Amino acid sequence: MPEVNPARWQLLFNEKLTMRKYSVILPALLSLSNNLKMSSQTNKILIVDDEPDVIEFLSYNFRKNGYEVEGAANGTEGIYKVSSFNPDIIIADIMMPSMDGIVMCRLLKSHELHKDIPLIFLSATQDSYQAMNAAMAGDDYVSKPIKFSILLPLVEKHLLHGKHSVENETKQ
Repeated sequence: MPEVNPARWQLLFNEKLTMRKYSVILPALLSLSNNLKMSSQTNKILIVDDEPDVIEFLSYNFRKNGYEVEGAANGTEGIYKVSSFNPDIIIADIMMPSMDGIVMCRLLKSHELHKDIPLIFLSATQDSYQAMNAAMAGDDYVSKPIKFSILLPLVEKHLLHGKHSVENETKQ
């Protein structure tokens, strides 16, 4: 495995690379993750949002419902967390500094190990073009302000669907 030089990665990310350039470095970042996902009884949720209050609110509520939760402040940090945390589902804001949620989603979906992780977008944007992009890139979309009573069943639906898909693939 190639050695990762943190200073080089920081320089690359600070240059505001385009989607094309990100796709060149993504395999190196994601090669840090395990090739096989370890099975566990607790579902893992990664929350990617630049608002700490949102991460805190969602983390508290998901933990209260038995989920293991990690947070990330932007898409770049989100990709690193996917590599180390191996989430079962990702909940991400659209507009964030460094790397937005849509770019992060497309990069993850282009990688073989992470393409099947469901991703739900959150956003307060009124921009219909951006909402359409999010809906096309991710698996679902929820408007802010967040109603946890709506988000929880949506997460459970995607986790259940994802587990059935994996079980069906292994049986064939």
